[in-house]
Order: sequence, then C-alpha cells, then structure tokens
Amino acid sequence: MIGLLDTSVVIAANKPGESPPDLSDFDEVLISSLTFAELEFGLRPGRGAPISSGRRQRLDEIRDRFGPGLPFDAPCLAALRRLLAHIAANGGDPRVDRFDRMIAATALAHAATLVTRDQSDSPLFTPLIPTTLR
Repeated sequence: MIGLLDTSVVIAANKPGESPPDLSDFDEVLISSLTFAELEFGLRPGRGAPISSGRRQRLDEIRDRFGPGLPFDAPCLAALRRLLAHIAANGGDPRVDRFDRMIAATALAHAATLVTRDQSDSPLFTPLIPTTLR
C-alpha cells in the first residue's frame, strides 16, 4: 500500500516535540512536489523577513529523504477534475484549499492513501480517495 503524505503531516513530523506519525501500514511513503511548493512558501514569511536556516535545513532533509516528489502531471489534473466535481456535488467549495485538493488528486491518480492531519478535508475526499488521519 502506498501512502502520500499531506503537507500537514510533513510539517508536524518536523516540529520539535512532535512525534513522527506511524507509517508502518505502508509499503511505500511518498510526497508530492506540491508539498515542496507549500514548504517553499513557508520559508518566505514576508518582505524583508529573514529565511529561517532551521526551516531551510528541514526542507533540505525532506528533499534528501523523498527526492523531488510526485509531479502534478496530466493524470493528476484528470483526477483533480474528478475530485472537484465530487466535492461540488457534495456541497463543498472546490475553490478553497487548492494545494490540498491538488495533493489529494495526486493521491487519487497514483492509487495512494492520503495521509493527513486535516480532519476537515477527509470527508470531502471519501469515497474517491482512501484517507487516514495521523
């Protein structure tokens, strides 16, 4: 079984004092290239603010562990269309949390379980994407 880590899990796993999630259920654990984009945005909190060397170091460690991440490609885009239609049909707003939707679509395209800490998204993705909270 493949697990695709949501950005929320990656951030929490790298915070001091947080215990890493139990991922022993998965044969393979992957990350999306979109998570790297979200983490890059987090390095730049505002104009003139210094980039935290600790954050940069953690990002480099994540890249070393996971490589470039799964790309958001044409199959992911097709999965995103399907996912957004599902969300809209079930009363959700497909325009919010765009990165979360795109990462979920990446999981859908790769038949992976989405591993997240965000409880609010899970019901929107079911039954299209297996989701687990960690």
